[in-house]
Amino acid sequence: MTDALVQFLRDRLNEDEQAARLAAGSGRWALGDDAPGDEPNCVYIGEYGSTVIECPRPADAMHIVRHDPARVLAEVQAHQTNVDEYDIALWAKTAPEDAVSWEARRSALEDVCLRLATVYADHPECREEWWPKGKA
Repeated sequence: MTDALVQFLRDRLNEDEQAARLAAGSGRWALGDDAPGDEPNCVYIGEYGSTVIECPRPADAMHIVRHDPARVLAEVQAHQTNVDEYDIALWAKTAPEDAVSWEARRSALEDVCLRLATVYADHPECREEWWPKGKA
């Protein structure tokens, strides 16, 4: 399970990273203040100017701006670090006196990775054994 979980997460994070890099271009998302009334728009501010995207609800605009590709890339990097640390903990050779602390570290990192896998629960390669207990 563990090798498969690590590979599954690496593959999904690589997909997220690739999508964010393609979406990022050379710009960023911001809330526009030129919308009629109190309804914010999303504004993509790029190298050659800006493009306003009308959002049907203020919550949609705020969500798009909060999940700017730059933020997604930062989140991917953080998650990749957790997955890498888990992979190291799985295969670390430890002295007997360090075994208990390494097992605790491995267990904690496994919990983190299993929680991360829930983000991809709808992916066809996500295994039921990775789901939190009680998920149907």
